[in-house]
Amino acid sequence: RDYHGATPQFTLFTQGSWQLEKLNVLASLQYVHYSYKLTEDMPSENAIGQMLTRAQEATRGTLAEGPTGSGTFLMKGTDTRWYEFTLVNATRSRGFWQPKAGLNYNFNENLNVFGNFAHVERFVDLSVYYNSGRLYPNAKDEVSNQFELGVGWTSPTLRAKLNGYSMTWDNKSARIRDVSKAGMDGYDYQGYASILVGSSRHQGIELEANYNLDQLFQVRGFELQGTFTYMDNKWKKIVDPIDPVTGQRRAFNTGALTSAGTVDTLWVDEMVNTPVASGPQTMYSIGI
Repeated sequence: RDYHGATPQFTLFTQGSWQLEKLNVLASLQYVHYSYKLTEDMPSENAIGQMLTRAQEATRGTLAEGPTGSGTFLMKGTDTRWYEFTLVNATRSRGFWQPKAGLNYNFNENLNVFGNFAHVERFVDLSVYYNSGRLYPNAKDEVSNQFELGVGWTSPTLRAKLNGYSMTWDNKSARIRDVSKAGMDGYDYQGYASILVGSSRHQGIELEANYNLDQLFQVRGFELQGTFTYMDNKWKKIVDPIDPVTGQRRAFNTGALTSAGTVDTLWVDEMVNTPVASGPQTMYSIGI
């Protein structure tokens, strides 16, 4: 690997639960502080070096490939000239709070309703912060606010739960491909790159039920099981549609196909209200 990194973290956590007759409350609060340090040991595969002049070569005396000890790396090209690369040496630190809360109310021994909220943050995807040798120091950490509301039923014959959820993710990243930029700054040799796309919204409903068939078939443990999941995940805001190096419109997928099977490049600025890649949008199952 061309680099090494370290991420020491400091965390404080507290949690409490309360029961008020038929209402149960659970809450937690976490504080996280991290300090990230990334240091390149050698240039990335698509780094661009500065060719030394003959005068610089003479001034430095005997040259050898490898780190110079002053934050640069020397390599000899196939043209026998010497090239100097500046190695990435970056630090980043930040602290944030993560609150969570949940409520459950039991109307009776069969029926209950529940709700949950969570605020979650996580360090920006490393492949965005350090993308094939390109450092993006202003990339913000991912932030999510998550809500859930549901109802449950429990009885000797039927156990069922229905819940709906809605989540927002800000500063979300994605893997893109532009074969025309393979090997260029920020892209690997196959044209892949990880970029900060923007904000997405994830929402849906989930249903699961188990119906006891013991009395019907006189067989213990025999039950009918079913699940249904529907989700609607879409990009809602784009924050980085232009390549910061080239200044050109950024492609999300140069090999995207239309319904007719023809190639039609999908551009990053066209992604608003398009689905976020996250598997099937609708799933169901029935089993015994």
